[in-house]
Amino acid sequence: MTELELSIPPLPRYAATARLALTRFGSTHRVAPAHVRGTVVTLGRRLSNQEPQAVS
Repeated sequence: MTELELSIPPLPRYAATARLALTRFGSTHRVAPAHVRGTVVTLGRRLSNQEPQAVS
């Protein structure tokens, strides 16, 4: 199994980079485009609902 690890700050300016990385990964590993889209939507929802983390 191949894994993709991303560290994406929850800021809108990083959305395009994350989308591109997921799309390229999916293409390279023959993931159905519908599954990649679903993952992008789910990830976007998760990030938009994320509480800001306190930095100590």
